[in-house]
Amino acid sequence: MFLRDFFKVVKYFWLPFILFLLSWIFYFGGIFEYVFWFDDAMHILGGLFVGCTYFFILSYFEVRKSLELNKFFKFLFVVSLVALTAVFWEFYEFVLALLTPISTQPSLEDTLFDLFLGVIGSFFALFVLEFKEYIESK
Repeated sequence: MFLRDFFKVVKYFWLPFILFLLSWIFYFGGIFEYVFWFDDAMHILGGLFVGCTYFFILSYFEVRKSLELNKFFKFLFVVSLVALTAVFWEFYEFVLALLTPISTQPSLEDTLFDLFLGVIGSFFALFVLEFKEYIESK
């Protein structure tokens, strides 16, 4: 049962995975150096895509009757998971800078703003998805 759920849930990670691959293509392509706002857009998209991923995973378990959350706690849970994911992403960037010559964290302010943008992206994802669910239920 666990493996069946695992493979059903993994499919929801394709958007964040594609964004991860694109971030490396853009990094080595020099896009982040020439388009100053592109890094911010990628963090917003990251929060949006990861927020959608967690929303769909929770919805999957709600449909299976394995989980029951009201709208507020679903919203809170998804935003919290996205914030945790953003923190782990920033840890990843920090360790990458320690172990390689690749540095994507120019300052503490940049790191904190990246975290903020990821959470904002999750809010946008949740508002859109909850509104879509509300419209479909009518």
